[in-house]
Amino acid sequence: MLLSSHCRVLMIVCFGLFACRTDRDGGRHIDDLIQVGKGPKPSPSSGPGSGPSQSVAATPTSQAFVQVNGTGFVLDGRPFAFQGTNFYRLGVRDVRYSDADVKDIMKKTADSGMRVIRFWGFSCDTPSDWREPGVPEPAIVNPPILERDGRYNEDALSYLDRVIAEAGNAGLKVILPLVNFEPSYCGMGWWTRVYGSPGESKQAFYCNPKVISAYQNYIAKILNRVNTANGLQYKNDPAIMAIEVANEPHTTDNYETSGNIDASCKSLVSGRPGDLVYKWLSAITSHVRSIDTNHLIATGEEGYRVSGDRSRHGWLHDGSKGIDFDRNIKLPNVSFATVHFLLDNWGIPQSEFYSWFVPNVIDDRARAVHAAGKPIVLEEVGFSSYVSTDNSGFMNAVKSNGYYSNRTKWLSETYKAANKAGYAGTMIWQAIPNRSNGTPYHSDYFSFGFEDPAMTAIREQIEVQKAR
Repeated sequence: MLLSSHCRVLMIVCFGLFACRTDRDGGRHIDDLIQVGKGPKPSPSSGPGSGPSQSVAATPTSQAFVQVNGTGFVLDGRPFAFQGTNFYRLGVRDVRYSDADVKDIMKKTADSGMRVIRFWGFSCDTPSDWREPGVPEPAIVNPPILERDGRYNEDALSYLDRVIAEAGNAGLKVILPLVNFEPSYCGMGWWTRVYGSPGESKQAFYCNPKVISAYQNYIAKILNRVNTANGLQYKNDPAIMAIEVANEPHTTDNYETSGNIDASCKSLVSGRPGDLVYKWLSAITSHVRSIDTNHLIATGEEGYRVSGDRSRHGWLHDGSKGIDFDRNIKLPNVSFATVHFLLDNWGIPQSEFYSWFVPNVIDDRARAVHAAGKPIVLEEVGFSSYVSTDNSGFMNAVKSNGYYSNRTKWLSETYKAANKAGYAGTMIWQAIPNRSNGTPYHSDYFSFGFEDPAMTAIREQIEVQKAR
């Protein structure tokens, strides 16, 4: 989940394509690194992708993996329509969930009828003073998966192993993002700060060849890792449904037309909105596919376009976010599209839900993806609760938008619209089970405990998906 930059100052919830050229720092240019189906091999020295060699486990049959069939999914030859949930922090060590906790969470989630769970596959050693204007301090994880000096923490990785294995044991499928746009847990700015040139913005994550190489090595490290809990390499594990190359990739507003372009990005900015991230997505999804032939690949986008109705909320359709949704979904190694709808964050009041949001966003995104012959997943949807003691601008917007007064209704209406438009899967941000003592495993303004009245809409959607 991400607050768009026009409103994130209010709050962030929860705590070989071209010729080779040479950068001024003597490093290889991104166009030399980005070759379809290829990427630099993990370095044998320290840094992302390093570490001892690992034996390859037997690859399960392809029927055990979720696959794409036209605009839908199949599993073991049968349609796989799903309702799922996000539980972003479940795979990282900022909250010390025990192995028994993880098993309980997975069992209760699966028992509810949800079939997919999404959580972060990243965490980095991030000092509390590595802040961005208008953004709370980064989430501090101890231990993180990746240290600033390039070392990997086996405790953090073996914990992620157990979380993925327990999801598989419960019959759940995992969507695993590998980096965040925002600073929480391991943002793109962390990578540019550690591996990039001094003073670069987070956009250099998409451009600087040293940063790209480091991130490609991280991807290789994760995908080639042998899970210590089930003996399978991540790339061969059917518990994983999809590898997501980022959570909500985009740029800061109007970056491509700002005139203030990082040196490593200048040759990649063409004046066409969305071009920078498109080129990065083309390279990174190709890199993932060169390592992992089993899993689906997703971009983790929110659904920003460079065209569409601009009579209201024009920033969703004017290219200012640096994302060309229609073009990205046509990339050959992108398996399905994602959208994230957090209407309180987007400042879309309930008075515009039926008249503008449904036709111009929910329906519109499905048409674009189906025209490309691929599935679309509503990967995040949620409505904030209202807390009268919170006097923030965000909470004032929540009150003004009015969804909080009947979250059950608005979740149900969103799911109905998505179903009608032919979305292949839907998810919630976030449905969280309770511990045995009745307290939730996690809570924030957007979380829905299993006893929350709004779970009625989620349970109804579970039944709709089962019947498909």
